[in-house]
Order: sequence, then structure tokens, then C-alpha cells
Amino acid sequence: MTSPVEMILFLGLLWALPSPLASQNIRTSRMGSSYCTDESSNLWIFGGLDPRGQASNELWKFSLHEQMQDLQHDPEFNEGFYKELDEYDPQNSPSPRFRATMQCTKDAIFLFGGEWVGSFGGSTVLSDSWVYSISKNQWKLSTSKVQE
Repeated sequence: MTSPVEMILFLGLLWALPSPLASQNIRTSRMGSSYCTDESSNLWIFGGLDPRGQASNELWKFSLHEQMQDLQHDPEFNEGFYKELDEYDPQNSPSPRFRATMQCTKDAIFLFGGEWVGSFGGSTVLSDSWVYSISKNQWKLSTSKVQE
């Protein structure tokens, strides 16, 4: 029997992690994660619900070429935090969530909305927008508005 850590089935492709793992960072099982691929064929995965029903705000990168996974952003503040609007900062992080919308570009990842799960089981629909700079390894809360 193969554990979920050893194999990942994604979009019809079977992913096998190298053995031994070059990194000790191993992503736990999740559902409802957000994902996108960048121009360098890296798969970026944000958040999701763990088997206990707790949402995450970790950001992981899976390199398709190197078959390696790496935790890119492990927030110090697990409930989400920002210092200044529209400013990148190492301490900024979106709140834990699942079912968010995510899009990758050359050096940025855009994250919008999703659902947050409270301590007592209820969920809240989110409407915030975040931008992650791949080169800076930092998040910012975006205030950009769509023109009507």
C-alpha cells in the first residue's frame, strides 16, 4: 500500500516523490486546496483542509522538472496578518482557507476569496485579494478594485 505522501494523483498524472526525499518538508493530506502552474512548470498549492477539518495557509511549490516539493511560505501568524495594504512584507499572510481562486503569472500568484472554517465548524465566505511575489517570497493584501 502506498501512502498519500509517496504518490500524488493530479490531473491524470501519477507523481512519485524521489526516495530518499531531498527535503524533510512533506505536505500533509489536504482537500479543497488552490493551485496553479507558473511559466517554469512549477505547481503552486495554497491552503486546503487537513483530515481534521482545519484550514491551512501554507504555500507549497512542486517542481515538475526536479520532482521536488518545498514549503515556500509557512506563516508566523496562522490566522492571517498584514502590516500595510499593498505592501510586501515577510510577516504578511492570507488567513487559512480552502476553495479559493488562484492564478499564476511569471513572478506573481494571485489569490482571491475562498472559505474559512471557524473553531466551532461554521464556514465564512471570504472576499479578500492577495498577491504573492515569487522572487521576494512575500505576500501583500491587495486593495485593487475592478473598474465597473
